[in-house]
Amino acid sequence: MIIQFLLFLFPWRLRRILLNKMYNYKIASTAKIGFSFILAKVFIMEEKARIGHFNVCKKIDRLVMKEGSHIGSWNLITGFSKDDYFFRKEPDRMCEFVLEENSGITL
Repeated sequence: MIIQFLLFLFPWRLRRILLNKMYNYKIASTAKIGFSFILAKVFIMEEKARIGHFNVCKKIDRLVMKEGSHIGSWNLITGFSKDDYFFRKEPDRMCEFVLEENSGITL
């Protein structure tokens, strides 16, 4: 989380490249993230997908945002990761959050 906080100092284009390389995320060149913390293990953000400011996404194994999907501002998205103590006996379980094409979450 501290690294992502420090990345806010960089312009979006450079921050996108760094997020893709450092966290192995797949963020499309036309996608955009505001001042938000995305702490999913796998993060796929397709063309023209958007995340507004002041969002936190944590304890999610896989977050997928399809083309044109949108997460507004001031949202907390959380789940129970497969690494969570409670689910240690279910190794095939995965916590996923998928926003389909042109769908959204707003506040």
